[in-house]
Amino acid sequence: MKKIFSILLAAAAALCAVACTENTPEEASLSVNPTRIEFTAENAAATNVTVTATGTGWSVSVTETGSGWLTAEKIDDKTVTVTAANNTTAEQRIGGVIITPDNEDVSKKEITVVQAGSENPVVYDLQLSPSLLEFEPESVEAQTVTVTVSGDMGWKAEAAEGCAEWVTVTAAADSFTVKVGNNPDTKERIGTVVVTPDNESVEPKEVTIKQKPKVLPPSLSVDVKELSFKFMDSSVKDIAITAVGCEWNVTVTDETGNTPEWLHVENKMPKFSSLAVTVDANIEEVERVAYINIAADADSVEDIRITVTQEAAVEHYSDLSSDKDLSDVLNHNFAMVLNADDNTLIKWECRFWSEGVGHDTGQYPPFTGTGECMELMFYSTRDESVVNDGVRLPEGDYTVLTDGTAAKGIIIGGGVASWDSSIIQNSWYYCIEEGTKTTKAPIVQGTMNVTHDGDNYVIKIDFEDDLGFKMSGTYTGAIDALSYL
Repeated sequence: MKKIFSILLAAAAALCAVACTENTPEEASLSVNPTRIEFTAENAAATNVTVTATGTGWSVSVTETGSGWLTAEKIDDKTVTVTAANNTTAEQRIGGVIITPDNEDVSKKEITVVQAGSENPVVYDLQLSPSLLEFEPESVEAQTVTVTVSGDMGWKAEAAEGCAEWVTVTAAADSFTVKVGNNPDTKERIGTVVVTPDNESVEPKEVTIKQKPKVLPPSLSVDVKELSFKFMDSSVKDIAITAVGCEWNVTVTDETGNTPEWLHVENKMPKFSSLAVTVDANIEEVERVAYINIAADADSVEDIRITVTQEAAVEHYSDLSSDKDLSDVLNHNFAMVLNADDNTLIKWECRFWSEGVGHDTGQYPPFTGTGECMELMFYSTRDESVVNDGVRLPEGDYTVLTDGTAAKGIIIGGGVASWDSSIIQNSWYYCIEEGTKTTKAPIVQGTMNVTHDGDNYVIKIDFEDDLGFKMSGTYTGAIDALSYL
């Protein structure tokens, strides 16, 4: 009976064990052996890695540091074969093989791979000869650069950005040729040819390309061949000179070959080749001519001659042909009262005009329309002119002078601007048609008498022009004065 009970008890235990095994799943895992591989530098034998995986599949890869020289191949579900290419460098290198499980709950494994450095390493190097090429500006022949390579290595040569449009590179087995186009510029140009090895451990090398500037033939030119001046012209006239490949000098001569004293030429900006030309006033009633001669130091460049003409002095400016009654002119008036340079004086600018003439104080010339006009400029003393805080033209005689004197009772005689004899100044009589002067006469002699009649003035005028014709008349009335004192 005991025996039967023991048998039954053993059977029950066995059944329980089987039941427990069927209900408990096997735990997923991954292991590798070995976890480190060491290869010799050359002709290293392949090494197998045993992979033990439970409850997961897996894949194999090489680390980035082993890329290019390390290979790992999955042979079957339990084996990876690892091989290493020959290490031709002297430095040890380290990479890795990674076993990555499909089951995210299982950690990946990495086998460290170390390969020894070579006892006889290959030295990779690239040398260029020459490293500088210099070319003429035109009709340029190609030049060759020799490329010397150490180690099994290729290379490419190309013109750098910025010079590719004028530098052409043609490669051969152990050299390349460089050809450049004609240089159209008068400045040197510089480019670069870059030689890039296909081994990343070797730095790219460069060849500098220099091309000489275009050489222009000697030449000399000016921007003007003729200059003309008024007889009283005080302006400065410039001559721009362009010289290429030569130096130059300047001489001044008149029609007899002598140096004229009235013409002045100054090389005011030698670096920029500019001449400043001025003349003295011509007091002679004859036109005069002189020449500015510019000569280059290059025999192939012709000399340049610039003609300078100055008009004859004008004997008179008046267009009158007889005496003139100014009664019609002394009709309307306007005056500006100004401070003079001499603080004891007041300057008067007085204008008279006839019917048909318009007057605008905001412009100069101030007259429009058609008719007769007269402008006078004269001086009075400040004490005599100021009455009861107002301005009044003092009584007395005012005399015309043409020497520019500013003094009490002086009328400044008519003249022209020193820079342009067509511009009249100071005291003049003239006729206008639609605002344009048609007849004019400078007031160069005579007197103006001023008396007071209450608030009105009595102004008697007795003038002469530069031909001796008389201009006379009387004005009675007020003066419309605008004070700037």
